[in-house]
Amino acid sequence: MEEQENIEEVQLNQNIYELIKPSVPEGKVRFETRIKLHPNGSVEREVWINDEKLDWSIDIKSFHEAVKMGLMYQKAVKRDIVRHFVESVSDLVGRKVTMQDVNEAIQRGWI
Repeated sequence: MEEQENIEEVQLNQNIYELIKPSVPEGKVRFETRIKLHPNGSVEREVWINDEKLDWSIDIKSFHEAVKMGLMYQKAVKRDIVRHFVESVSDLVGRKVTMQDVNEAIQRGWI
């Protein structure tokens, strides 16, 4: 029952967002993050750009292996993750963006 309530709450939040979503300036595209609740209880954060889901994920197993190898490897893997994510967003947007652009887009609703 609680899971159904969570799903309804997420849907309500998305419906509210649709009503108040920010207007997108010319030359920019809509950017939003959504939360997806899976039946097994796991939660996934998705990035949507102009109503197209960004097909991107992290290989958690490889990340954990790098963390076990030490701080130097962990930092290198995190840099690679950020670089790959920004490249993927840039490809979908159709122009070069930075991580700062992405962070601002999360707040503004457009990139």
